[in-house]
Amino acid sequence: MTQMVRECKYRVSLPTLPDPPAFHCPAILMKPHKEKDKPEYRMVLNLKNLNKLVLPRSNFPLPPAADIIAKLSFKKLFITLDHTLGFYQLVLDERSSKLCSFHTSEAQYLLCRLPMGSSMSVHAYCSTMAKCYEGILHRTIWGYVDDFWTASNTFEELVLGVPNCGNQVYTDLLITGNS
Repeated sequence: MTQMVRECKYRVSLPTLPDPPAFHCPAILMKPHKEKDKPEYRMVLNLKNLNKLVLPRSNFPLPPAADIIAKLSFKKLFITLDHTLGFYQLVLDERSSKLCSFHTSEAQYLLCRLPMGSSMSVHAYCSTMAKCYEGILHRTIWGYVDDFWTASNTFEELVLGVPNCGNQVYTDLLITGNS
């Protein structure tokens, strides 16, 4: 089994197409960064043609990064919430999936999950996360696209700020030298 086929089956659970649609995007494997411990190739889709077809929609209002940094700059304790492959957690409907078909040298596939690189992906993902973190977003948790943080000056407040929204998130505790 080639690396591309493994990536298609493992990462995004893609069915092969018996009757391929007329529209499709090319896919390639990207080499990993040299600094990474585990050299994993990742599949990248060229969605340029799809982005030309997508109707413009209002973008999700992302807060300026400077505002987030200003709110977090005086905190001593931080927890990062890593939504690993977060975009791939959102399932596409059948119509959208057909627009996100892609081909490799082996076969043609339907993308069943929200792709990274689509002009609408950030809007869809951020609006979904805003619903997930409703009531606490930008109060006890701050986020920018798929990166989220909770911060405090005391450990007790920090733990209370960790959301419980039903999603599995990986947390890393980072304690600065300031106490």
